[in-house]
Amino acid sequence: MRKVGIAIVLVLGAHRSSAQDAPILFGPYLQSVTTTSAYVCWVTASPSASTVNYGLTPAYGSTAVNLDSKREHQVALPGLLPNTVYYYEAVSPAFTATGSFKTLVDGTTFFRFVHLGEPHVEEAIAGFAEEIAAADPHLVVDSSDTVDHGLVRAEWDTFFGYVGSWSPGVAYYAAVGNHTYNLANGWPLPGSLGKREFKKIMRNPGNEEWYTVRCGNTLFISINSTWYFENPFRILGTQVDWLETQLQLATDGTDDPTFIAVYMHVPMYSSGPGYREFLERAVMRAFFEPLFTEYGVDLVLSGHDKMNEHSLKDGVHYAQSACGEIGYAFGTANPYSLFVNNVDRCVLVGEVYPDSMVCSFVTASGSVLYSFTVTP
Repeated sequence: MRKVGIAIVLVLGAHRSSAQDAPILFGPYLQSVTTTSAYVCWVTASPSASTVNYGLTPAYGSTAVNLDSKREHQVALPGLLPNTVYYYEAVSPAFTATGSFKTLVDGTTFFRFVHLGEPHVEEAIAGFAEEIAAADPHLVVDSSDTVDHGLVRAEWDTFFGYVGSWSPGVAYYAAVGNHTYNLANGWPLPGSLGKREFKKIMRNPGNEEWYTVRCGNTLFISINSTWYFENPFRILGTQVDWLETQLQLATDGTDDPTFIAVYMHVPMYSSGPGYREFLERAVMRAFFEPLFTEYGVDLVLSGHDKMNEHSLKDGVHYAQSACGEIGYAFGTANPYSLFVNNVDRCVLVGEVYPDSMVCSFVTASGSVLYSFTVTP
């Protein structure tokens, strides 16, 4: 998947100690990037106000400030141009970092995206830096589990260290996974308390658990599939109602996207562990699949089962990938599976054209294990 002359342009200059007991400090990373706006985010050991200098050249020219004194720095950059490179400098006491990023595309402009599944703070995810740079994506969508213990901020520090070659320069959107809720001992803290670090660190749109992102001719929809750690009436009631509204809007004949791609943690169809067929996948199919089929969702991306797989059912493509943890034994027979691999760590790279989407499972060495094409 190496492409000559294509690279992400970014410079990361965050000043931080290399000592093992150094205070947690990570970023910058890009959140809620659209065609006309973005958030530059970073985390520091002590609370303070935040400043971002930005512009079309490394000379910047514009400044945005967030006067809230917080450790989680999130600075909005408004009034941007679509599909345009912006340079920035993130500044707070004891922290300075520079980078550049592209706003999302509009219309039917070609773009690429990268899907992550099962990062799990594994050092292996750092090995995909070159492949992500070669893909030159406008956005990265993460089906989780991003870290092992979502309530341990040090693990988020480690994660952003591993992806620091690209996270300052690419829009990053993450879904909620079951490990989002985990305490240090591995037991989950259910409900809103379990997501507190996720929501502090992330600056996703809406309620940050279910939300939409429009890039060119594709509508990306993030779903929270962790009903077993939540009030199920909220996840399987309020969220389902919201999803149907979004799908109705996406198919009402007014500026409809060509493609609809959903990313969430739990796969609907999988060759993974059998017990998940009854405790998790069946619920996802009961509450979400009818909407996907009725409104013509094209692609559903997931993680959770630590393997790479492509399934096709009723015109909907289901794909899960694993870039960090991998290797669960095959379990449930998946009658809709067209490709499955539980040996090679992969990211999924999507190339989106005006009338087709080509998705490839790419290893850290650049090998394409398998590709499939999605058409409207």
